[in-house]
Amino acid sequence: MDKPLIYQFQDISFTIHSINKVLIDYMDEYTNYQKVNAASSRNIDLYFTETDSLDDFVSNIDSDAIKLEDRKAILDDDYRYRSYFGDNDKKWLVIDGLGGYYASYDNNIIQTIICGRLRNDDIIQFLMFCSNPMIRILRAHGYVSLHSACINIGNKNALITGLSGRGKSTATFALLQNSHTAITDESTLIKKIDGTFRAYSLINWIKIEKGAKDAFFSDIGENYIRCQDAYIIKLTTINKKEHYIANTIDYLIILEQTGIPESSIVEAGPLEVIRELFPVTLSRASKDYTDRAFAVISDLLDNIQCHKVLFGTDMKHFSEQIDKLVLGED
Repeated sequence: MDKPLIYQFQDISFTIHSINKVLIDYMDEYTNYQKVNAASSRNIDLYFTETDSLDDFVSNIDSDAIKLEDRKAILDDDYRYRSYFGDNDKKWLVIDGLGGYYASYDNNIIQTIICGRLRNDDIIQFLMFCSNPMIRILRAHGYVSLHSACINIGNKNALITGLSGRGKSTATFALLQNSHTAITDESTLIKKIDGTFRAYSLINWIKIEKGAKDAFFSDIGENYIRCQDAYIIKLTTINKKEHYIANTIDYLIILEQTGIPESSIVEAGPLEVIRELFPVTLSRASKDYTDRAFAVISDLLDNIQCHKVLFGTDMKHFSEQIDKLVLGED
């Protein structure tokens, strides 16, 4: 058996067992974890398996676990999507035909199982069954995950949020084109340290939907891989500087698409922010985490500026409006 590999995030390590070359390539190229020689005192074990059937995995789910069932469109197909929640902060996710994972937040264990072979030309299985549970388990270590992008503009940092499909990645990529730096595209981890909120990114990519590419960005280069009907581009290939930590959070921006060319900015009240940020951020989370996250996010919102951007289709005009807001340019 190959020797486990260890990756570090801040003061937390992840030890990856059952080494798989494609998995390690994704970890090295598309995440911000740093490879290290020894595990820290706060370590999480990840076990990786490829299989032809999920039957054995499903049979080991606790019989008294609470089951939530849905259907989800992935890779242009309709999949059965099942989540199970057990005692002591345990979770199972199963997507028939793709894979699943088990996470024990109390015991710091993740078990990932992939149907068939982990593909090196489509990142969806790594995203759903490896990256996502690694981000979620950090909730048990004092972090709160937000459904938001985070971008560095000058010496300020802004969270960009909105319900799914509002254009966070499109807005982030537009700001990247204007020489700003993306910290994260989709999921931002925040933590209050010495009285200051900081934002962190674990993923080194931005996902651009084909429709957005065709409408707004004719040239995204050739350095990408596919994920469903989208393009995954490494941020380190387009960021002007290496940046995956924001030492302050200064703005929260809610997107609302308008369909007209020009963008405009208005102040956002607390109810608007809650309505846009909380549903996805706190969905299907444990009560303990939900209570803690609500308190942390409420504290954050009391200390930053919140605005709504009526998001137009002219990406250059949008970027100019954001510069005026954050940098105070005339």
